[in-house]
Amino acid sequence: MEKAKSKEELIFLAAEEEFLKNGYNGTTTQAIAKRAGITHAMLHYYFRTKENLFKEFVQNKVAKLKSIILTRYYEPDIPFCEKIQKTVETHMDLLIENPDLPIFALRELISDPEVLSNIFAELKNEERIASISREMEEEIAKGNINNMTFGDLILDIVMLNLTTFLTLQVRDTFPFTEKEDRETYIERKKKENTDIIMNKLRK
Repeated sequence: MEKAKSKEELIFLAAEEEFLKNGYNGTTTQAIAKRAGITHAMLHYYFRTKENLFKEFVQNKVAKLKSIILTRYYEPDIPFCEKIQKTVETHMDLLIENPDLPIFALRELISDPEVLSNIFAELKNEERIASISREMEEEIAKGNINNMTFGDLILDIVMLNLTTFLTLQVRDTFPFTEKEDRETYIERKKKENTDIIMNKLRK
């Protein structure tokens, strides 16, 4: 039997849905409370402000992104390039599970670039991620991979995968595209994106 969600969990899940659908500026605490099925006073009791809810929402997504980047890096005997390949694939899987996330990211980037700037700053300050960057520099020094920064590599991965889902928003109305079903299209782009990153990385 599934455990009943706490009030705090219900509020956070409702806030996540509202933020993904309407963005920060288009979301109100009244709408979150209504979606969660609780009173506005109860929402205020648990989180006090929309800003607090949004901060927790962003931190949750950052934690998932960190997990994706770090998942393969502490497994022994896995070559660096294979770790990167798994990162591309796992990031795409995250977007498959959260199809509204790319539109949200684009909307927030346009309306408030500082939001994404704070996310990337937090990732940069993560020591475990800094250690991956150092590993990449070592691989470059050994001549195993092409010379590029870790930041450029991660940005390429994120933007390639995000673009796949942004394209889905207009694909079916564009007259020159193949009419693949959504799942086939995503799997094809997942492989293409992985090949692009690996070809750019490998010598």
